[in-house]
Amino acid sequence: MQNTTIHPDLPVEGKVRFPTIKRVTGIMSRSTIWRYEQAGKFPKRTRITPRMSVWDAGELREWLADPTGWATAAASKAEP
Repeated sequence: MQNTTIHPDLPVEGKVRFPTIKRVTGIMSRSTIWRYEQAGKFPKRTRITPRMSVWDAGELREWLADPTGWATAAASKAEP
């Protein structure tokens, strides 16, 4: 079972939208999240419709537990 004490508003699994991202991370700017995603420092979003994006709650939990370690692990997964 995954650790649910990181943030009670974050579901254990599923997808979350930007208002939850703001509440859980404290990052209020969409552009900051976008820059972190492009740099590989934050989980990538999935576009559901042209105007709606979601993030995987499990990946977000991993990122919250260790942001620096998550970025390092994500970079090593991307290398062939």
